[in-house]
Amino acid sequence: MQASNTLRSPKAVAFTILILCSFTTCIQAHEYWLAPIKPVVKVGSKALINIKNGENFSGPTYPFNTERVKSISITNEHNRQSYTGRLGDYPAIRPTMNAAGINSISIETNAQQLIYSSWEKFVGFLDYHGFTEVQERHLKHKLPKVEVSENYTRSAKTLVQVKDANAQAPQATSNSVSARYHEVLLPVGHEFEMVLLEPPYGDVATVRLKLLFRGKPLGNRQAEMFWKGDKTSRLIAITNAEGIASFELPGEGDYLLNAVQLTEPKNKEVHWMSHWASITFTRSNTDQ
Repeated sequence: MQASNTLRSPKAVAFTILILCSFTTCIQAHEYWLAPIKPVVKVGSKALINIKNGENFSGPTYPFNTERVKSISITNEHNRQSYTGRLGDYPAIRPTMNAAGINSISIETNAQQLIYSSWEKFVGFLDYHGFTEVQERHLKHKLPKVEVSENYTRSAKTLVQVKDANAQAPQATSNSVSARYHEVLLPVGHEFEMVLLEPPYGDVATVRLKLLFRGKPLGNRQAEMFWKGDKTSRLIAITNAEGIASFELPGEGDYLLNAVQLTEPKNKEVHWMSHWASITFTRSNTDQ
């Protein structure tokens, strides 16, 4: 069958590849994050948000795939609403922002499966995310060292600042953040979830995150902060007994907070289950 002329254009071919990837295992077990094209928008306009997957703030962008998405919600200081995208939307998430202030966009995915092509790649994943004991557990359970299988789910959030054209929101200083934006930062009920304990804007110099696994604080777990400013860097912290870790904010730029929890599945269809959580935000000298 002859291909249509539409698919012969470079843009159409690239888009078709992205659609095909979103139905296969092109998305591998790396960081998964939401990336707004503009981190600050006006009331009544759309926030165009890309879904990305990769390492060190670098990776491909994917269109919306209804089969992959379990839920999406938009939270502002007044309420939380669900969002439904359309298959093939690109950028993937594009809600109209109707409330001024900080808005949080959250996505949770359905489980997907991958198979590590080598034992070295599986061990590399374990080492990178601080699972020092899992390699020993894997071998103790007499699991194979070839074609190690894993199901994975994702929880990702991003913060978008929405500004009213007629009124500026008060600056989010370290003395004023808690009251106004408390509702925006609350958990949304994902199985593995990261929450911020204060908005990361204004004169706030340190950000604190909390990890929740099935609603309970997850202590002694590695969290990572990627910063893309005048350079790209990766920092690591370990959560305390309350599931809290903190990072100093080095300056203006894009931030990605990331964490992974690894569990043994209830069924034996795969060897491991990974749960990923991330939050992104952008800081600039005009933050409100």
